Amino acid sequence: DRIQVFDREGRVRAVWPGLHSVDGLCAAPDGTLYGSAGIDHALIRFDAAGRPAEVWIEPTLFTYPHAVAAGRDGSLYAAATGDVWEVTGNLPAQRRNLPRTGPEGSSVRKLRVIRPA
Repeated sequence: DRIQVFDREGRVRAVWPGLHSVDGLCAAPDGTLYGSAGIDHALIRFDAAGRPAEVWIEPTLFTYPHAVAAGRDGSLYAAATGDVWEVTGNLPAQRRNLPRTGPEGSSVRKLRVIRPA
């Protein structure tokens, strides 16, 4: 229930404690770090110190998201079990069903997170 940050020589540089079930991490092209927390049905945006800055919990949208990736256009992709959805707008968001992709039991969901200016 933590993330450990190491340098290239393997020395611990930081420990981010108090996290629950973070299954996947990715760095967006702009350097923002995102995580997926499957058991909590959540995606997380971390600040530079490793604290959750935003948490999106949508049990009806995310069914055990176990990996996350970020696109150059700002879209987030979450690998999850269940149906495949394309999501646009703020969460809760508009969504539409997409054809299943990936191995049986897993799917990818595309999210476009739009923050007010």
